[in-house]
Amino acid sequence: MPDNYTTEVPSVPWTPLQPATPTVKPITQSILLTIKKMLGIAEEYHAFDLDVIININSVFLTLSQLGVGPSTPYQITGTDETWSDFLGDQESLAVGVQTYVYLKTRLLFDPPTNSFLVDSMQKQIQELEWRLNIQVDHPKENQNGSSSDIDMTEMSRERVREIYEQAKTGDPAAIAMLASTFSANSTTSKRRRTPKTRKYSPAALKDIFS
Repeated sequence: MPDNYTTEVPSVPWTPLQPATPTVKPITQSILLTIKKMLGIAEEYHAFDLDVIININSVFLTLSQLGVGPSTPYQITGTDETWSDFLGDQESLAVGVQTYVYLKTRLLFDPPTNSFLVDSMQKQIQELEWRLNIQVDHPKENQNGSSSDIDMTEMSRERVREIYEQAKTGDPAAIAMLASTFSANSTTSKRRRTPKTRKYSPAALKDIFS
C-alpha cells in the first residue's frame, strides 16, 4: 500500500432530529376502526361496516347490563364515536372493555372454525365479564392496588345470590369466582398479628347466604 494512501470518508449532511409524531391514545380512537383493525379488516374497506356496527352495538347492550358505560345502552353509527365517548369516567376499564368487545364481536362476526379456540375465547369473555363487573362494583379496592379478593360483607346479598345461582348452572367463571376470589373479612392472628383471609367454597357460601 503506498505511503501517501488515504481513505476518504464521504461527508454526510447533518439533519436535525425531527420530533416524534405524537401517537393517538387508544381511548380517543374510533370504536369501529379499532375493532375493524383487530378483526383484520382494512380501514378503507367498508363492505362489512354495517355487520360490525350491529355486532358492536349488541355487545354494548351486554356491557350496559354489567354496569359498564352509560346506563342507556350505547350505540355507534360510524367512525365518529370513540372509546372515551362510551366509557366516560370509566376510562380505567378501557383495556378490558376493548378486549371484551373484540372477542364478542369476533364470535358474532367471524367465529373460528376450531372448537378449542372458540372455547378459549368464551372463557376469556366470561372472565372479563366478572372482572369488569367487580371493578364496577368495587372501584376503590382495585384502584388502590389491593388484593383481588372482595369482601363479601360489603357486597349486597342479592349480588352474591346472583353469582351463586350462576355457579349452580355450572358456569366455570362463577364457580372459580366463588371458590377463589371472594373472601370473608380478614381476621387478625393473635400470634403473628398478620392479616389472615379465609376462603369459602360454593357449599359454604350456600349455608351462609341461604
